[in-house]
Amino acid sequence: MKKLISVLLSVLMLMTFAVPGISAFATDKEVTVYIEGYGHGIYSDTKNPSAENQIFPTESILEPLMGIFNDLTKDLVNGLVTGDYTEYCDRIYNAIAPAYADLKLDKNGEATDGSGCGKDMLTDYYHIENYVNGSNIKVRFEYDWRLSVEHNAEILEKFIDRVCREQNVSKVNLLGRCLGGNLVSAYLQNGKNLHRINNVVMLIASTEGVDFIGALFSGKIKLDADAVDNWANYFLSQEGIITDPAMNDFITSLVSFVNQIKVLGFGLDFVQMILDEVKENVLARTVRDTYGSFPSYWAMVPDEYYDNAIDFIFNTDELKAEYAGLIEKADSYHDNIQITARDRMAELKAQGKDFLVISKYNYPNFPLSKDADAQSDGTALTSATSFGAYCAPYENVLSKGYINSLTEAEKKYLSPDNMIDASKCLFPDTTWFIKNCYHNNFPHSMDK
Repeated sequence: MKKLISVLLSVLMLMTFAVPGISAFATDKEVTVYIEGYGHGIYSDTKNPSAENQIFPTESILEPLMGIFNDLTKDLVNGLVTGDYTEYCDRIYNAIAPAYADLKLDKNGEATDGSGCGKDMLTDYYHIENYVNGSNIKVRFEYDWRLSVEHNAEILEKFIDRVCREQNVSKVNLLGRCLGGNLVSAYLQNGKNLHRINNVVMLIASTEGVDFIGALFSGKIKLDADAVDNWANYFLSQEGIITDPAMNDFITSLVSFVNQIKVLGFGLDFVQMILDEVKENVLARTVRDTYGSFPSYWAMVPDEYYDNAIDFIFNTDELKAEYAGLIEKADSYHDNIQITARDRMAELKAQGKDFLVISKYNYPNFPLSKDADAQSDGTALTSATSFGAYCAPYENVLSKGYINSLTEAEKKYLSPDNMIDASKCLFPDTTWFIKNCYHNNFPHSMDK
């Protein structure tokens, strides 16, 4: 019920603020350009997209890993005895990397093999949906999410010109969701036709990065028993991953029990030890030949991890030279967009652009980093997607001491449950928080 209420409120907010901006911009037609996050289909032949040549979504990598479980166990035991984990690392890499062989980009972070999203947004038909009534519409910008954010932002700029011309409007609203928020940020930084933009909506935007991606790309993975317990209980219980109620209760209870008696912690300490031994071999190599080949994913590495991530994935001078084109694209987003995004939005706000930020919370973060107990939407940290909110740790509230330290003006920005202080946000008056709504669960409810 809580999730349903959150979604209904979200629909209302987007209809009121994000889409038409009715009170501030009353015209005959309001058009919103919606930029989704990662996940569009990718095809081996972008000029002839079909089910036969679809290469993303890929098949689950769990099946090939389960298929080598026995051999992997033997390799691990051999590594523990000899101190040489080469066979163990090679077996993992050889099970995962082939699944991404057709999807990965070249060493410049480009698709030189003819693959792509199967859509030319400057000439092809684009999807149109009605909001509220026939005069308020949403058009969908589709793109190859693997490529450089700045490259896709250049296409977005031309697409906006096309939409304005074909829909007979002078301005559009921008709605960027997750990675789409990165594209919006790049457009706002570099776009030449900002006069075309009316309102800007950042919906769980990953402009400032995604914590667990930073941890994976930098090798700074930290496993914590309480975090694993929280994550397992929430996602197994709330998301229906295991449909049998009895089995669900058994597994969640078992995870909590082994954590309470400290067995989970000992087990994770062992896994952490193995990970620390093999991460430079298997993790860096596997990331480099899968998602690490996508400039877009480098745009989701938070600033605090970025330099370490470059050094971890490209851990020799030879690799840095070999992947110089990809690193240049990653550096460009980090240096010119990510770390300046807040200043740029504040500048545009002062010039009259309206911003609405929508963030989510009350989900555990992935149990992979030092911030595993942070408030999140199950994928991205709430503090990042809200551009600055101060949040209590997951399953906690802000301390009385902290609340008492706030001025009366600041206290009006506290969430009713005392988990979020929005006074620290970039746009505290136009930042909204949705509780108990998972990262992926909205706006799909509106799109159907």
